[in-house]
Amino acid sequence: MIVIIAGMQRSGSTFIFNVARKLLEASGGVTVITTNNMEEALSKKDRNRNLLIKTHSPDFLMDNLLKNNAIICICSIRKPEDAIASWMRTFGFSFESSVLTIKKWLIWHATMSKYALNINFKEIERTPILTVFRISQYLVHKIEIFKALSIFWQFKKSSVYKKTRKMKKDDSGIVDIGFSYYNELTFFHRRHIFSLKNKSAKDTLSDDQIENIRKELEDFIDTSGNYHW
Repeated sequence: MIVIIAGMQRSGSTFIFNVARKLLEASGGVTVITTNNMEEALSKKDRNRNLLIKTHSPDFLMDNLLKNNAIICICSIRKPEDAIASWMRTFGFSFESSVLTIKKWLIWHATMSKYALNINFKEIERTPILTVFRISQYLVHKIEIFKALSIFWQFKKSSVYKKTRKMKKDDSGIVDIGFSYYNELTFFHRRHIFSLKNKSAKDTLSDDQIENIRKELEDFIDTSGNYHW
């Protein structure tokens, strides 16, 4: 089985990735890679039964395989202005580039959403254990309650927050990408969870910036700024 996790940036896609990783590990083993290139991903596949790809910008081949039901996709979605604010806050990117990053993803997802399981960030935040069960049903069809609880405890927000706060650039298994560094197995990065309290765009951006976002993304959002995929 080939699965791609292709959620909106800062929308819980790494949580979904790790839930999927644990499920596939127990179902024939899994090779994991982060890449936008399908050929590169296939070249890395080993003897494991499953291949799990994390991406925010799938290439043409991934799209074609999705359209032909040859691979499986899970996407997380979030209110775009909140994702933009989180992207800026976490990595220090400019307002303009952050808006462009999320807009690029929205353009892709508007076409490809019907080929994916789509999970809202609010669900991940409020009922993560139910998200575990949804992903399990989609990928492996069933899961024991104790297995689901184990996955939930490993990747719940407070657990990841503690782990990532202890990460150091020279730790084993850490990949340095300049503006951040991350664990090559989980893909959690040093500031993966900025705060245990969920923040909205209004905590970071000005009213003018939020108005500009809504104007720029008006083809994808409603009057309240919510993505209406």
